[in-house]
Order: sequence, then structure tokens, then C-alpha cells
Amino acid sequence: MVVTRKKVIFFAGVFVACLILLMTFQTQQEKTSKVLKIYSYSSFSGKYGPGKPLAKLFKRKTGIDIQFESSDSALIMLTKLKADKRPVDLFVGVDQFSKAQSLKEIKWRPLQVALNKSEYIDLGSDSPFLIAYNWSPLTFIYREGEVSPPNNWSELFAGDYKISLPDPRTSSPGGIFLFWLYSQNKDSFASASQSLQNVVSHWAPSWSSSYGLFKNKTSNLTFSYVTSLAYHLESNELNYRAVNFSSGHPYQVEYVGIPAKCQLCKEADRFIEFMLSKEAQEIIMKKNVMFPVLKNVTNNTVYHDLPKLRLLSSDEVQEFLASKPNIIKRWKQSQRK
Repeated sequence: MVVTRKKVIFFAGVFVACLILLMTFQTQQEKTSKVLKIYSYSSFSGKYGPGKPLAKLFKRKTGIDIQFESSDSALIMLTKLKADKRPVDLFVGVDQFSKAQSLKEIKWRPLQVALNKSEYIDLGSDSPFLIAYNWSPLTFIYREGEVSPPNNWSELFAGDYKISLPDPRTSSPGGIFLFWLYSQNKDSFASASQSLQNVVSHWAPSWSSSYGLFKNKTSNLTFSYVTSLAYHLESNELNYRAVNFSSGHPYQVEYVGIPAKCQLCKEADRFIEFMLSKEAQEIIMKKNVMFPVLKNVTNNTVYHDLPKLRLLSSDEVQEFLASKPNIIKRWKQSQRK
């Protein structure tokens, strides 16, 4: 049988083409088979949060899937992270109140994230292991025409309010509220805690359940983020307002980090870089209802015109954390009186 040169070239070409197709298929299979496992709180990863649109966009850009595991509270997920022996690639939701303990009790992988610092808002609290992705001051939120807002703590304690608050033992915002109460009433914390009970209608297990009580008008005042106003403005609910105490307000900075037991560690770095891109920061701002950490993202949005509250010093946070177990004990005692 005579094999011509043309036939050799033809069959060789077919073989090379098949090889290229096989390699492409295998590469695509490897690309799409990667699943990044992320621990977060449920309002981040849930139906209305930024988690799902972020995951969809990240997969479109990289081919990597995202699997979220969450609960109502980031504190609960941090406890689970410590106990879980399985690989976890990312943790979303450490804040400056849980940061020191998290760094002490959990082993983290140093971040390898390329970041243009000139475009990044310096919140003064990043570390080699954790980086901020959003933030917001917190205060009391009320509906105009329903109650007269208090101007200070004395007016709050003496007012005709039904306040829903997140529990400081199970909720990060609840812990921030306790910090605020303590930092502003250090010399009279026991009596302030007792006075507070006269105007609190509910201690809820999470921020979302506490805010839900306020939204359905079970309470007429609640502790939340000043950025909650943006949610209502975009929903054309124009009567929601933020209380402004001249003595100052707490704020929350939320961080993302990579546990040392990560499996897709480089891909986790890629996801953090993606979270800090303008496109992702816009999603986080709108869906997580928080201020972004990139400059100029709020321009031409309702977030740009939200009330500017005086912020408490971060030094006071460290003082609170050093005494937190005793402060919670004293707060619990006030609940029984």
C-alpha cells in the first residue's frame, strides 16, 4: 500500500487537532472543577446579599466556582472555623472587634494580594493576614413622624421607645452596641444598662432579626448601620433617619482572610483581589449595604450624601476588648433585675 505525502500530512494534522482539543477539554475541566469554599455570614451569602452575584461574576472571569457556608452570625462561623478540620479557603466577616482574638486563635495564611494603595481608603487596621472590604458607622435608626429622636443617652433612657437590639453574645453588631453603651457610660455602666431595659422591647439573636422587628414596626428604634438609610432611599422609603449623638458613634470594619488550612490558596488570593476591584466593590456596596473601601465608588450614589457621624477612637475598642468578659457579665446582671 502506497501512502502519499499528502495523506501523511493530513493524518498528522488530524492527530494534532485531536490532541489540542483533548488538552483544551482537560484544561477546561480542571478550570471548572475548582470550587472555592468560603465561610461567611448569611446576609452576605444569602438571597439578597452580594455573595451570589460576586460568585457569578468571579466564575465568569476565572471559571472557578464558589461554595458558601454560613449562619446568621460571623461570630458563630468563626467558632465553626476553629473547630472544623476540613479545608476552608476564605473567611468573610471578621471585624475589628473579633480581629485580635481571631488572629490569636486561628492560623491564617499571609495574603499575597496586589493592591493599589492610592485607591484604597486607609481604615488603619489591616494586617498581613486580614484586609478590609467594607465598613460603616452604626447608630439608632428611626422613622420620622413615629418618634422624636434622642439627642443623647439621657434622652434615650427617658424616652418613650421600643428598641430592638442584637444580642452582644451572638451578634457582631450586638457586641458593637455594647461597646458603644460602655464607652459612653463608663462611670455609670450598671445604671445605664438598667435604664436601657426600660426602653428595650427585644434582644434579638442577630442583626437581621433585630432589624426585621424594626421593619415590621414591632419596634420603633433599632441599632443599625447608617448605610441602612441607603437601602430605604433606594426602595423609595424616604422617612427613615439616623440618630446623631455629638458624643460620637462606633463603626464596623469587615475583613476577609485566608485560613492556613486553605486548599485553593492562590485562587483565594485571586478572589480577594477581585473583591477589591471597582466592579466588585459596587456590588458589595449595593448588596451588603455598606461603604466600599475603594475611593470614589460612592460618587453619584445615595451613599455619597448619607449623614456624616463623628466616630469614636479605635483606641477605645482595645480598652473595651480587654474588659469585655466582665462587661458582658455586668450587662447580663442588668437583664435579671
